[in-house]
Amino acid sequence: MTDATDFLQWLGATLTPFAWATHIPLSLAIQLLVAIPLARFKVANAWWIGAAVSIGFWWGRKKFEYEFALKAAAHLDSVGPFWYLGWIPFEWSWRRQAEFWAPAAANLLLAYWLRRRAR
Repeated sequence: MTDATDFLQWLGATLTPFAWATHIPLSLAIQLLVAIPLARFKVANAWWIGAAVSIGFWWGRKKFEYEFALKAAAHLDSVGPFWYLGWIPFEWSWRRQAEFWAPAAANLLLAYWLRRRAR
């Protein structure tokens, strides 16, 4: 392996316990990528739309991770009658919930703060 790959593996293993915190700047980046062009074209509530897109991304990602873990644990091709459990954040482990709620809170706070600042 290359030094860069070794570093990335080390970085990923080191930051895993703090994934909830590392998801915050990533979620804000998603919000910025969506909201800035919308705001430039004078779309109303651009920052709230950016927050919704970011929250939707993280929710979908955590849902996928939960369902993947269910299938892997049971050695199944499908989660069958339990398909809906991935949509319910309170079914996830507390770590996965933190990895969802922390970025969601950051997105909502930024949108709220910018809305208040604009008034």
